[in-house]
Amino acid sequence: MRGSIFDRNFHELAVSYRVYSLYARPLELGNRSEVARLLAGVIGENQDVIEARLKKPQGVIEVADDLDRKQAAAIRRLKIAGVFCNPKEERFYPEHETAAQVIGFSGDGVGLAGVEGRYDTILRHGEFKGDTIPEIDFAGQNILGHSRMDLVLTIDLGLQKEIEQRLRRYMERQQASEGLAVLLQPETGAVLAAVVLPSFNPNYFWQSTDASHRSLFCNFLDPRLIRPLLVRAAAVRRNGALGRVLLPETVAAPDFGLPEKDIERYETAIGLYDTIQCLSPAGDGKEGGQGKTGQDQSIAGGVNVMQLATTVAGLVNGGWKIRPHVLNSVLDRSAGRRFHRSREFDGGAGRHRIMSPTMGVRMRRELFAANKRVADGFLLYTDSAVGLADKGGDRKYVMQDLLIGMMPRAFPTMLLAMATRRDYLYPLAKPAEKGTRRLAALGRELLPSLYRQAAEWKMAAHVPVGANKANYEQFLVSRSIDFQPRKVGAAGTDSLMPRVTGLSLRKGLRRLSRHNLRIRIEGSGRIVAQNPQPGKPLNNAGECVLTLAPEI
Repeated sequence: MRGSIFDRNFHELAVSYRVYSLYARPLELGNRSEVARLLAGVIGENQDVIEARLKKPQGVIEVADDLDRKQAAAIRRLKIAGVFCNPKEERFYPEHETAAQVIGFSGDGVGLAGVEGRYDTILRHGEFKGDTIPEIDFAGQNILGHSRMDLVLTIDLGLQKEIEQRLRRYMERQQASEGLAVLLQPETGAVLAAVVLPSFNPNYFWQSTDASHRSLFCNFLDPRLIRPLLVRAAAVRRNGALGRVLLPETVAAPDFGLPEKDIERYETAIGLYDTIQCLSPAGDGKEGGQGKTGQDQSIAGGVNVMQLATTVAGLVNGGWKIRPHVLNSVLDRSAGRRFHRSREFDGGAGRHRIMSPTMGVRMRRELFAANKRVADGFLLYTDSAVGLADKGGDRKYVMQDLLIGMMPRAFPTMLLAMATRRDYLYPLAKPAEKGTRRLAALGRELLPSLYRQAAEWKMAAHVPVGANKANYEQFLVSRSIDFQPRKVGAAGTDSLMPRVTGLSLRKGLRRLSRHNLRIRIEGSGRIVAQNPQPGKPLNNAGECVLTLAPEI
């Protein structure tokens, strides 16, 4: 089966279960009423409903779905001629919306977005070459995947949930429509939490809206949010590692006397606009960059929250431009082996210098020297910006707030970047405090809590032996709640196959969801073919096949 995905504490984030579908060949059945009675006692469904299904004029009919292993075994023991069970694999995300944009989702055993898409080669059952995942040290083994491989992420579920909860409350209070947050280690680039609100439930990814599929790589943040910090950094660089100390901003020349072109060149030199390849954004399955869903409401020349976080990290970690990552290790449970990140990769391709070590020390010392919020052992920076965003060809004003917090003050080992967006200015529906003031208050409360939790973390000495029983029970309950028998009525528009060719998989599945069809997906990308064809009656259709192909 497909490999599991864990957080760094081995909490399940994605797991596959084997379930069974019950089929019957009506022509081979004897007493249908007796067969229905026997099956009803096993699957817990009404005998009359089962008997009605057994009377359908088809060669093979599906009687029930999502049976567990015990039910399938009980049916086999009945030894009913013409009745059989087929196994299938179902993917489940026990944390639902939490970290959904990081985890991503899969369909029909194929990773389509996020970690599921980026590391599909490892998660999918089958052999793969170790050099295709250069960030992991496979200890000289080049051919792997003989058994199931699991992924352990750098994400910490506890930190992730706390940031999500605090950011959600802040957004409600400030009437913000969208929020982003990244918590990472500025020295290594390990991402401890990554939040996008509103989120979506990967268990039903086809039902989500476009807005909830906005990714961490959507360039919708105004670069002016971080401009004062970068201007100060550019001035420190101009003065040199051993040069004079910057004058207080109250008496210094505007922008410390730097021409705009010099500031822009410095932003480029430290990699503010560099493409970050960390995940496949949820919704498009592509590596790095922003997907189609990210184009909507983008800011001209905008940046994303990952770019902001890694840029500031390079200014406080001694001058290293880091590559953020979410993959901690690969786990082969059958062999009892855990393959960790490659030191050679993280020390080489994983980062590079953007300033000398001496300048790095000077930069860290002076960057926040004039910041009034340097207190209590942490650093805080906040700013707001009003800009024009594109939406469906129209341009409208939006308000954005940014918080960057680091801890501890002397040499930060934790960096939090948090941004919110409100798609209108004033008047507000109810009184709200100035965004930067409340964000600063949130940072003062949140940073010490996050730092304390992270400091207490220790790598688990033992890996889990089996699947989490509570998550499995949750999966079975969710499947029983989701199941609704399809109502067959008079022919009409609702009983005809809709056209889904040309759509993204998510939009196609959303359009098909009301028809209660079994969907089989072949390939990846956009839908290029479908069976049944558009307009065909669905009264007797049990399965729909969607053929996908990548866009060129």
